[in-house]
Amino acid sequence: MTWVRLFFGGLRTMQERSFRDPEGRLAWIIVLGTIPAAVIGLLLEKPVEHAFRSPALVASMLIPFSAVFLAAEAVGRRRRGLGALTWVDAVIIGFAQAVALVPGVSRSGATICAGLFRDMERREAATFAFLLSAPVIAGAGLKQLYTVVREFADGTLGGDDFVFFVTGFVCAAIVGWLSIRFLLAFLTTNTLRPFVYYRVALGVVVLAIVGVQALA
Repeated sequence: MTWVRLFFGGLRTMQERSFRDPEGRLAWIIVLGTIPAAVIGLLLEKPVEHAFRSPALVASMLIPFSAVFLAAEAVGRRRRGLGALTWVDAVIIGFAQAVALVPGVSRSGATICAGLFRDMERREAATFAFLLSAPVIAGAGLKQLYTVVREFADGTLGGDDFVFFVTGFVCAAIVGWLSIRFLLAFLTTNTLRPFVYYRVALGVVVLAIVGVQALA
């Protein structure tokens, strides 16, 4: 329902040639915020993935980027909601989403932190982060879907693969929906610090495994 309201709100702003409609204005702010990640993703996705393929490099991003979480909690005044977002906010948070192309940064973490730095309330920052991620994720999914459909058409993939992809899609959709609901509820009354502990712990474990393998 949220996306339906945003869609029709966006249409109203075009018809009225005004951004007075709150939902229409938010819809176009999301569009603007999506552009940096979409453009940078198309240009740099593969080079970044190859450059950060090493587990050690991913872990090296997990640990230091945790400091950004702490800084966002310390600096953010948490007094602004979705209705107070500006075009500048959209661009800044959009570029934060683009930074998440680097493995280990975390798309939602980067955008939520950017929202906190812009003095948004935690839950509102998380809500905008998920709204902003939807078009980029949908675009990447459609791109992958096109590749899969083409492989089915030329016989590269068969019936068993179809069941595999459908099962994966349904599971991912359910887990994603539950995760978003949990995170929004969690951030209503909690800070980002538990995620800092998780990121640091995971980074240390990954580095330890890499170290053991190097010595073996």
